[in-house]
Amino acid sequence: MKKKLVELLMDMPFGRGTYEAEERHSENVADYLLENGVTVQGDKDINVHTKWISVKDRLPSEEEYTAKAKDGEEYYVRLLIAYKTDIIEYEIGYYDGYKWMTEMPIRIIKDVVAWMPFPNMPQPPKGE
Repeated sequence: MKKKLVELLMDMPFGRGTYEAEERHSENVADYLLENGVTVQGDKDINVHTKWISVKDRLPSEEEYTAKAKDGEEYYVRLLIAYKTDIIEYEIGYYDGYKWMTEMPIRIIKDVVAWMPFPNMPQPPKGE
């Protein structure tokens, strides 16, 4: 499962830093996803949004970066964000239609190069 997540994270269509640094960071992000309940059972069972989307191609639509809670209150949806420093780094964060932000501690992310929707979280069986 972790190996598949690392492969997905490393499947980026733009220039990167060293392979070793990228793989190490992808493994850290994969660990985080697995610790937070993401499951991978094969190519068909991974969220349909498994490819990085370049910000040159498009930004997230409002439907992709917001959702409504059961009480009707709107909230920002988690996204995987790739941005350039001296290498390409990854963060789990948010987009509000104007800027990219990290989760905690909240800070603005600059030089974003790509993003992808956060994988679907497992849902409890109906009736629970």
